[in-house]
Amino acid sequence: MSSVSQRFGPNMTRLIYYYTACRIDSGELGKISALEWASDPIRMQEDLESAAEGAVALIEELKCSTEGFHDKDDEEVAGRLLKKASEMRRKYGF
Repeated sequence: MSSVSQRFGPNMTRLIYYYTACRIDSGELGKISALEWASDPIRMQEDLESAAEGAVALIEELKCSTEGFHDKDDEEVAGRLLKKASEMRRKYGF
């Protein structure tokens, strides 16, 4: 179990892994397959920690600037982001 899943709730953990998977798929993390990435625990942990920092920063920004997010906890905001991402995947077929 990664330290990310130990520190965050289920929605935050899914958001962090989703963001990391998108970065792998887009090539943002270099030319690496998901299997290669998962086979390198040091790189995997570094990338997950980077994604965790980004997810926390994104949620804090949303809570500060978006109406309707001010009084929500991080888990709820992450859940809403994941729901929106799922809707977009179904709508656009990716």
